[in-house]
Amino acid sequence: MEKEQDIQPSRDRRKTKRGPPVSNESTGKDSQFSPLYFPQKLWEMLESDQFRSVWWSNGGKCVAINEELFKEEVLGRAGPQWVFNTQRIESIIRQLNSYGFTKMQQDDQRSASLPEFLAEEGAVSAHSQEDPTLERHFKGHRDAVTSVDFSLNKKQLASGSMDSCLMIWSMKPQMRAYRFVGHKDAVMCVQFSPSGHLVASGSRDKTVRLWIPSLKGESTVFKAHTATVRSVSFSSDGQSIVTASDDKTVKVWTVHRQKFLFSLSQHINWVRCARFSPDGRLIVSSSDDKTVKLWDKTSRECIHSFCEHAGFVNHVDFHPSGTCIAAAGTDSTVKLWDVRMNRLLQHYQVHSSVVNSLSFHPSGNYLVTASNDSTLKILDLLEGRLLYTLHGHQGPATCVAFSRSGELFASGGSDEQVMVWKTNFDADYGDALKTQKSCSTVDGSHHTGSEMDSGIHHKKTKTQDSGRNHEQQEVEASLANTLEHIMGQLDVLTQTVSILEQRLTLTEDKLKECLENQQKIIQNKTN
Repeated sequence: MEKEQDIQPSRDRRKTKRGPPVSNESTGKDSQFSPLYFPQKLWEMLESDQFRSVWWSNGGKCVAINEELFKEEVLGRAGPQWVFNTQRIESIIRQLNSYGFTKMQQDDQRSASLPEFLAEEGAVSAHSQEDPTLERHFKGHRDAVTSVDFSLNKKQLASGSMDSCLMIWSMKPQMRAYRFVGHKDAVMCVQFSPSGHLVASGSRDKTVRLWIPSLKGESTVFKAHTATVRSVSFSSDGQSIVTASDDKTVKVWTVHRQKFLFSLSQHINWVRCARFSPDGRLIVSSSDDKTVKLWDKTSRECIHSFCEHAGFVNHVDFHPSGTCIAAAGTDSTVKLWDVRMNRLLQHYQVHSSVVNSLSFHPSGNYLVTASNDSTLKILDLLEGRLLYTLHGHQGPATCVAFSRSGELFASGGSDEQVMVWKTNFDADYGDALKTQKSCSTVDGSHHTGSEMDSGIHHKKTKTQDSGRNHEQQEVEASLANTLEHIMGQLDVLTQTVSILEQRLTLTEDKLKECLENQQKIIQNKTN
């Protein structure tokens, strides 16, 4: 079995300590614990006399751990004495939780010289708050949900379904949802544009539609595929769309000109998914031909094919850093590759059935997956292990997606439900985002001038400068909001013009048909 390795993406914001190396080159020989799984390691430690920091308690019903001694005696080991591939006690606690252990407060000492080692109940509560929680669930679709996606501001959630409808859900409590009807068959995929002013959808009716997520729900139709459209995705600048289809092709379109640009056609079976890289230079696609292909958008050539999957590859996406890709398949596995070295980084087989969808957390530290085994699983990519298993859907979980900020993620299933979950487990990333936003509003200009001897005049000058800074910040914020509004209105205007052009063309065709019919009637009367 191939050993899993850690991803170290460039956007990693967490400071984690790595476990000691375990290769033969650095240690001379393998640790006796290296081939064992976590429960086996724990059992060996409990049955061994060489560890004083962990032992059976309460008549063999509990495992007692002296936390401080455990850090020194077990996690501090290196070389051939290595036990766990981590130096963090939090990782050990999470592993224990995942195997059904519950942290308890208890006065339990191995000897009079050992201090109390179990954490207080408050610490247990704090840890439990890190777990993902189900916030809301939406019911309104009449068939299996196929795709979900959040808008940029998290105020709306789009979902597609086998019932041929696109639905826009409001994240505000007690706000109604909107059902958009236009596709003539199942909606297989949906995605908001980066600005949030447009929604793209692909369908089994072979078309792609661009919607304005407003009350009217007007849309523009793109036609070029000759079979079911399985996937639709915007580029990061919102200027292009890439689609994948059962016609074995990947197609690229322009959004504002609404034109088909080119096709990529080296897959020999249905193409399930296609995505742009964050910088827009690359495209990745996955197919029922059991391959994942990497394309250069400019040259339109296939750079590399990844063939490690043993089944159809249902979903693929880029890591936020753009250096890695992840793919999910019918062989129940999730695989991650480095696109710079074209090598396999990590391999997960945590689901018991087909993996339908996956989504990277914006920090790049986590990956969430959805499977036919009705579960969602969250993987810790830094430590290369399963972090959480979430149950909620009654039947296959068909799709999953993080919000742009990572605070929420949504899932859809064959039970016709859309569920919204709160992340909770990566608060550091949320704090970093808030800090970044607050720093971006600080005025970086400096005002210089001669200092006044009078303290009153100095205070007055300082107040005036502060007032100017505040006014400048307000002007900049107002300008940014105005520009964003203008961009949104341009998107809407573009779509409106396109719709009017379509209606005008339709009217002209009808008028031409009427004139031709009238001409035929006149000819018949003459004869």
